[in-house]
Amino acid sequence: MKRFFLFSIFVLFTVRGFAISDISLFHNAKPYMTIESNKMYDTKDDETFLINEGKLFSAKDHAFVGTIKETTTLIMIDLYYDEKTVGQHSEYNKSNGYLLTMSIYNDNQEIKLDFDYDTGLIQKQTNVEDKKIVKYSLFQYNGSVLEKVTEYNSKNELITYLTCFYDKKTKNILEKHIYDSDDNLLSIAKFNPSIDKLVEEQIYNKDGSLKSKTTFDKDEKPAEKFVYRLSSKKPVKYTFIKFNDEGYYNLNDETYLSINFCDYSMLSKYALDSKIAPIDWNDKYSANVKKCDFNDSIDCYNQITKLQKEHFLSVVPFSISTKKSMTTYCFNITADNEIDIFSCYEITLTEKPKNYPAMNKSGKGSGPFGFDIGMTYDQVKAACGGREPEHIADDRYYVKPKKTHPVFEKYIVWISDSVGLYYVKAISGEIKTSEYGTEIRSRFDSVLKPLEAKYGGFYIENRVKQDFYFKDEKNWMYPIVQGARSYSASWFVNTDNYQNYDGLFGIMMGISAQFSSSGYIWIEYDFLNSEDARKDHDDAL
Repeated sequence: MKRFFLFSIFVLFTVRGFAISDISLFHNAKPYMTIESNKMYDTKDDETFLINEGKLFSAKDHAFVGTIKETTTLIMIDLYYDEKTVGQHSEYNKSNGYLLTMSIYNDNQEIKLDFDYDTGLIQKQTNVEDKKIVKYSLFQYNGSVLEKVTEYNSKNELITYLTCFYDKKTKNILEKHIYDSDDNLLSIAKFNPSIDKLVEEQIYNKDGSLKSKTTFDKDEKPAEKFVYRLSSKKPVKYTFIKFNDEGYYNLNDETYLSINFCDYSMLSKYALDSKIAPIDWNDKYSANVKKCDFNDSIDCYNQITKLQKEHFLSVVPFSISTKKSMTTYCFNITADNEIDIFSCYEITLTEKPKNYPAMNKSGKGSGPFGFDIGMTYDQVKAACGGREPEHIADDRYYVKPKKTHPVFEKYIVWISDSVGLYYVKAISGEIKTSEYGTEIRSRFDSVLKPLEAKYGGFYIENRVKQDFYFKDEKNWMYPIVQGARSYSASWFVNTDNYQNYDGLFGIMMGISAQFSSSGYIWIEYDFLNSEDARKDHDDAL
């Protein structure tokens, strides 16, 4: 992990304390992430991470995901399994953004990848268990084209080798063949050369006969598997479980499979820890984990065994859950990708007591526009000088607070019967502006200054979609009108700064417009109890 230090020790410890430099990052010389204005954008999954004082947070829910550091030569990123456990460490060449080294951790195991300093191409993969090398692989290229991968054990003895075959015209991959140390063919992977994607994989027995064949869909996900047995004239056909983009597969209206919930490799440790006390599963739940004798006394037994009998396979470990239950069953898979019901762990979640440590308990209306977290309808009415809130729909009400701001004309609050006030939004009147957006941005900045004084540093997003055809800054407003430009400032709460936010989870202020000649400024305040308010709505479904 902390290797690849071909630099002086001094360099490694001159970590900068200010903003991370804007840079594009590459994995195996292919675009991976872009860092811009203290945000990190995932170019593949369209996911955004916020950078705050060397820490990484998800832009979706502001959850802590890792740390990022910068030296004069490196960008170093650590991604965490939880708040204390590093799952992946990466180091990038700051001059070109190429990945130099990556370590992936899993209990007592580590996979270490080393890349070439100049080309960004992978050179070596090392597998480590209990701090001892188990095996390693070396990569050989013809220019930038991978030709061969050779795998060795800890005694430097050959295990397997892979050779690649390419289309002479397009240079796209056609096939990959893997052989053992005795030159016996083990497998062939076939690709569609026009789109450079895997379409079929064949596995062979040692005598050269075909053992199985797997076909893949357009997204390179396994579709069907054919197993060839000597006792049968026709191969046995299996179908892979098709999880959707969110990682779910519905068995019926109540029961579903998930590949997101289950990190099977950690469950043995969690089961040991659970014998002492419930483990800290996440911010909202504690969990008891135990090895489970999965049998017909368990409600979802029939669904999972039906998948087995109907020849369904899974590529990854998964869990089976019932929407109304807090108990989930997590399964591993066999070497042949089959569901292994004997590998089951039972995970029972318990909701933690609701605790809002930053809640403003003064009741004196020191929150935005005089509204505090958890205010009841009557308290909101009092904050409006006795004026009745006007019901819009659901939990939303138009209000006219005693504490108004000259920029904003409309005020909306969200009040839940169970947790009280949990969201506030204010919208300005129409602001006339030039096509450059000069006037509206000036007004935006005038609101930004007191917010910065009260809540501290913020994140500005001024981003136009890459595929938007009109990027002329002379007409700054036009992409706003078309929904192609995002312009906003945001603050978010974490465990280090929540005391400063009076019960707020996050703040965002932005600009929107219907015409290039005018626009609106809006601001939204999300309180810590908003998740519970929304959960109450979900529970009613």
